[in-house]
Amino acid sequence: MRLPKSAIFAFNCNPDYIKIVSKNDLETVKSASKSLFYAMKDCFSTGAQREVRISRRLAKKLQNLFVFDKKTIGGQAGNAAQQASLLGVTCFLHTTNFGSDFFLLFEKPSKILVASSSGFLPADQFTFKRQSSAHFVFEYPKKNTRFIASFDAAPLSLERSFCKFITPIIPDIPKAFVGGVHLLSSVSQLAAFVSEIKRWKKHNPEIEVFLELGEFSNRKIIDFAEKKLFPCVDCVGLNEVEAKQLSLSVEEISRLAGKVLFHSPKRQFVLPSSPSDQKALLFAKKCASFKAKTGRFATLSELSCFRPLFVKHPKMTVGLGDVFSSAYFLSS
Repeated sequence: MRLPKSAIFAFNCNPDYIKIVSKNDLETVKSASKSLFYAMKDCFSTGAQREVRISRRLAKKLQNLFVFDKKTIGGQAGNAAQQASLLGVTCFLHTTNFGSDFFLLFEKPSKILVASSSGFLPADQFTFKRQSSAHFVFEYPKKNTRFIASFDAAPLSLERSFCKFITPIIPDIPKAFVGGVHLLSSVSQLAAFVSEIKRWKKHNPEIEVFLELGEFSNRKIIDFAEKKLFPCVDCVGLNEVEAKQLSLSVEEISRLAGKVLFHSPKRQFVLPSSPSDQKALLFAKKCASFKAKTGRFATLSELSCFRPLFVKHPKMTVGLGDVFSSAYFLSS
């Protein structure tokens, strides 16, 4: 499998606090916020994943009320970079979260390059501390779904050092994975990220940009994304929940962006499809199946003899879509 030597992963990488939910946990959530409780209850009853934004005050409440089962690297770009780095890809990571304790959550931090005030450094050499996000992931095994309560003190603001120091490197980077735009609350915020992607393409017309969607909470953001963001990327990744919120069909998106990757636990396809897509889809299934079965991100050696199978009861659902999309895009 031929993978790129390096790639950009932007724009959201944050700590995920993961909790396997019991009935008592739901009552605890209710004591913190009735609106959050009802949203979570609806998510778990329908089996459709959901992500909502929460306040700093509620984030502190959740941290005080729960003992979380696991703390991991999260965010679409974070999950994608975690998988890519274990496959041997050097990852230029955009994030507004910093700190050695955070970056060491990467399994191979030496392959994760983060922008400091003087240039890019491997994540395991970073000492500056700033952490603005906390995403609480409530896994519900009975329906193989999850509810995410996301707090971002400065949601997806462009990181100046990254934008500055990525510029001279862009001509040598063949691919970029972009996620997190569904968390934005204003059109002006999204416009800034669209401008940054266009700037990458100006410096490297050959760079391929993959956009992973999420559940938007703002209709104006969706409309702007369809009109301005989709035409400046090369592939859009989405699932059935994310597809339903859009005014465009999958076919219309593929004409704007060039390609669509649809992925759900039971169905995956590329539109329009080419012969090379089948190998990339198989590789992506291997990576996602491995994580679903083991709860870990796979290395190339671990994948060599691994058969991709549908995992009825995954160890964890968080990040599976990001792993699938990252592996497909890197290998396509």
